[in-house]
Amino acid sequence: MAKFFALSSAILLVTAVLVSNFRKADAFIPNSGAYTPNLSYFFGVRPAGNVLCFERTIPKGTTTPVNVYYTNPVAAGLINFVTVNADRYAKYGFRVSILSGALGTVTLNFQLTGKAVLPYNVVFQYWCV
Repeated sequence: MAKFFALSSAILLVTAVLVSNFRKADAFIPNSGAYTPNLSYFFGVRPAGNVLCFERTIPKGTTTPVNVYYTNPVAAGLINFVTVNADRYAKYGFRVSILSGALGTVTLNFQLTGKAVLPYNVVFQYWCV
């Protein structure tokens, strides 16, 4: 009888350890766009006189990665500020990186990476002089 209780206790302990480690599975996932908690990004500083010159929504269900390209047709319309926001909270966020161009120019292109299929809309807003 004592062996039965010892074996039952050992099985219970192993089960408890395994279950607690499954809850911590996120700690072992590689650091990629799909596993960041970030749901918004801000590039640059928005001066008071800037206006919204371009907006694009990447819809829920889109396969990543997604490239977002914009060149302001107004030669003097420099892009000074960009916001990228998810439209709702989710456990996993996304990453945004600049592919080409730069702040303070008329062209700025981004790449959005995240879960294979986006579980939310992502809105890019470009603010220009």
